[in-house]
Amino acid sequence: MRIEKAVIENINSLAGRFEIDLCDPAYAGGLFAIVGPSGAGKTTVLDALCLALYGKTPRVSSISDMQDELMNKNAQYCLAETVFTARGKRYKAVFVHERSKGSKPYRAAKRELYEQKADGWHVLAARIREMDEMIVEITGLDFSRFTRSIMLAQFRFAEFLQADSTARAEILEKITEMDIYRRISAAVYRKTKLFEQELKILGTRMGEVKLISSEQENLLEDEQRQLVLQAENHTALGASLRSCESKAAALAALKEKHLQYSQAQRVLDEAVKNAQEKQKEAAQLFEKQQEVQDATATLLKQVRALDLKIQAQDREIARIDLECDEEKKQIRENKSRILDIFKKHFPQAPADEYKMLYESAGLGEKLKQNAKIELEQAKAQAQAIRLETDSTLMQKEQAYWQRRTAALRVAVPMYEATQALENMHSEIGKLKELHNQLMAQSAAADKEAGMAKQSYEHAMLDSRLAEERKDLKDGQPCPLCGAQHHPYAGKTQSDSTFIEAKNTYDAACGRQQHLRSCIIEAQTRIDDLQKRIDEKTQAIKIQNAALEKLGGTGQTQAGSFDKALEEAENILSKYSALQARLRKAAEKEAAALARFSSVDKDAEVIEMHRKMADNIAVRLQSREQERLAAAKSCEALREERHTLFENKDADAEEEAVFARLKQAQANMEAGREAAEQARREADKNLASMARTKSDADEQQAQLEKAYAAVCSETAAVRFDSDDEDISSKLASFMDTAQRLGTQPQPTALNAAAKALAQLVLAEEARRAVIGQILKTNAQSRQALKAMKKEEAEQKRSLKKWEKLNALIGSADGAKFSRMAQSITFDALLAQANMVLRRLSDRYILVRDKTNPQKPLELAVADTYQAGEIRPVVNLSGGESFIVSLALALGLSEMSAGAARIDSLFIDEGFASLDEAYMEAALQTLCALGAREGKLIGVISHVEALKERIDVQIELRRLSGGRATLHGPGVTAKPG
Repeated sequence: MRIEKAVIENINSLAGRFEIDLCDPAYAGGLFAIVGPSGAGKTTVLDALCLALYGKTPRVSSISDMQDELMNKNAQYCLAETVFTARGKRYKAVFVHERSKGSKPYRAAKRELYEQKADGWHVLAARIREMDEMIVEITGLDFSRFTRSIMLAQFRFAEFLQADSTARAEILEKITEMDIYRRISAAVYRKTKLFEQELKILGTRMGEVKLISSEQENLLEDEQRQLVLQAENHTALGASLRSCESKAAALAALKEKHLQYSQAQRVLDEAVKNAQEKQKEAAQLFEKQQEVQDATATLLKQVRALDLKIQAQDREIARIDLECDEEKKQIRENKSRILDIFKKHFPQAPADEYKMLYESAGLGEKLKQNAKIELEQAKAQAQAIRLETDSTLMQKEQAYWQRRTAALRVAVPMYEATQALENMHSEIGKLKELHNQLMAQSAAADKEAGMAKQSYEHAMLDSRLAEERKDLKDGQPCPLCGAQHHPYAGKTQSDSTFIEAKNTYDAACGRQQHLRSCIIEAQTRIDDLQKRIDEKTQAIKIQNAALEKLGGTGQTQAGSFDKALEEAENILSKYSALQARLRKAAEKEAAALARFSSVDKDAEVIEMHRKMADNIAVRLQSREQERLAAAKSCEALREERHTLFENKDADAEEEAVFARLKQAQANMEAGREAAEQARREADKNLASMARTKSDADEQQAQLEKAYAAVCSETAAVRFDSDDEDISSKLASFMDTAQRLGTQPQPTALNAAAKALAQLVLAEEARRAVIGQILKTNAQSRQALKAMKKEEAEQKRSLKKWEKLNALIGSADGAKFSRMAQSITFDALLAQANMVLRRLSDRYILVRDKTNPQKPLELAVADTYQAGEIRPVVNLSGGESFIVSLALALGLSEMSAGAARIDSLFIDEGFASLDEAYMEAALQTLCALGAREGKLIGVISHVEALKERIDVQIELRRLSGGRATLHGPGVTAKPG
């Protein structure tokens, strides 16, 4: 896996957007540094890599909709993006987190994984779980492996080398995930103890099982059989008692029913007598109602004759009213026609004037005189508008002014564009002159920066060699150049000289950068202005061609275009308004002429409609007199009917009389039916009373026979039982049975039946107890048999686990863990020695076997001293660093597993090294990057590191707790 690009946006102090392109040629050497003061945000770069790939960092493991400790406090969102290659393919991982305006402070984090193909980026995963799985599948690294094999975050190189055997075992177990062997060992121990405990519990359970003897079991079975036989006999006796009780109750019910029938017979006889009297009264009422109906029929005949006369008179009045309405309608229509003609000639006249015109003589002459005046006024108005139109057009045609307006509308913007083009030509000349001046200043600044750089490098070199110059002596060769004369020996450079050279170089670089920015800005403005000039020139050409097609403007001075265009547009506007007025005047003239032409005809029509209205009015007066006579005749007929029959309806009255007659007949029939029904009920009751008496006599004989048998069976109940409850219930029954007399008594039978039922329940309860005891005993015997079988199996399993526990088991898991650690330690030494051979040919890491109790002790074989074994504590500082680095890289390779690691980031590992060891470490890492093709990033705030690593990504602090990035391949847009 190789990291190629990182994008950081609004994470921690890096507010804004920052891109780091690690494919930049500057990183071809394989080693670069991320430098800056403490707290500036160097580790934020590594946080962004982890965040994009795994959604968490070594320092922050949880980012959710409730918390985000990485987002810049002033930002609305943060973003991390990592482009990497793995297994020959290129991928991009993206992480985005946004603030929310809802109930929760943040939205859910978004993570996406893309693969680059020929046509661009393609989404591989857009869900968090899916992305986690694909990252592990593609890179072969989960989060813990990534942070141990690619990012050695805050890793102390000598930690593993200097630790004792116990601490080294813990480190090795944590880094290589060997804690599984400790868990296996502890699990074996716990499993063995669990089997032992279960075996003890099983033994206890077997001891708790209790069984009854065979003799006790036989006695209980005999008692159970006897109880079954007794329960059957007692149940049959109970049924006989309940049967007698039922027969006694039935006999009592029959006697009660016979008494009820006797009482009911007296009531029924009285009802027969009452029904016969009501039948007689209904017959008399029916005869009276027949007489009323005959008298009503005679009266209704006279009333209906009067009703027919009144209806005929009403129809005559309605006919006259209809004819009057029609004649009134005709009068209104004739007057409406006349009014329409008045409104035609006098549209604005009031209603009173129309009434006077209707009643006046000589109407035709008045209409003609009015129409003539209107016609003359309309002609005069139209002529005035025509004269005003000719004056407005200045004796020219309308088409002339339309062509002139179109041409001027093209000429005005063309003139304005020409003026703007002249101004832009002037401005671009000034910009080109400024660009030339800036180029000259930039060349001078480049020269000045080069000189300042030489001075700064000389001062820096002089500062580095100050210590070496102290040891130079005349006559002795210099170890660098071989000269024997040393004029600068013993001379030292002041700090102010070095600082002044550095400040001068920084200022020169700043001026150089500023001038370059100004040159780019000036060139951008020149390009933009030239583009606008080209566009404006093309627009003028198009406008000039359009003007030529329109025939020109006829103007000699360009400055008068605006005034001429305004004049032409005003003339056309006035012409349009006059034409509209002329159309209205012509319409008014045509209407006046039409009215004048139709005056005679309108006068004739008015006279015709006026005569028709007068004739109809005469007929209407005659009709109204005729209606008055018919109304008086109809009123006289109504008074006669009221005297005879008031306002009653004849049909309704006839129906009412008939209904009363029919009801009287129905009442008479109902009385007859009621009398017959009462007689039938009385006869039926007599028959039921005789049948009930016969049934009671038969029931009495059956009861006496059954009662004698029950008394005999009750006296024969005798048996013994050891159960106290059964004995008590038996005594209670015997006491109740003694109260049974010679004649059946329902109360005594009921008491004996209840006492016998209690005895049966007691016998069933005892039988159930015996059955449960026998069942429990059988289950216990079966369970004991199963537990003995389980005990044998448990003992066999325990024997296997005891053997395994003796081999690898222990309570703390250390036994099996030490075995695995020993094997893994040998693998680590082999991996570290492969790295160490590429770094140095002197040492080989070996296991120190002098103390078997400490299997993870380290030693080195010194090949320069015939393979002598030396303790690691005797190594010098530089030697310890080389060995520690080999172990760290070996651990990194082991942590990565099968994944190929082409990028390595070492965070803050060099702060404790002196200058000589620092140089040795950097040479080692440079060699590793050059030989293995790895990209190694060293994160440090140590100033000495900046002087020894040429390729640097620098973090610089800004105001407000923000920071920015500078360096090769870095694109920074601070927020």
